[in-house]
Amino acid sequence: MQKILSRFALLVTAAGLSVAVASCSDDDDKVIAPDMEPPTFNITVSEVQRTQADFSISSAEAADYAYIVAEPNESYMPTAEELFTDGTIGQFEKRSG
Repeated sequence: MQKILSRFALLVTAAGLSVAVASCSDDDDKVIAPDMEPPTFNITVSEVQRTQADFSISSAEAADYAYIVAEPNESYMPTAEELFTDGTIGQFEKRSG
């Protein structure tokens, strides 16, 4: 249980990092971003079992996300680029209304 929760904590950190960096521009031009708060997201854990954790990620501002599941106490912190290259990725569905 502790191992799954440790992995989930790393997953939340990685998802936060990827959401915060996902909208960054990679152009060399100087672009001044408007004074906006970074996207926020919610993670809901619905079930945790010995070998599985069911969760959902939602956000009103972010367009996509990426995450990895890592061993507990792992010091490796991937960059957003690494998350979107090597991790599990998805896009948020925009709900109308």
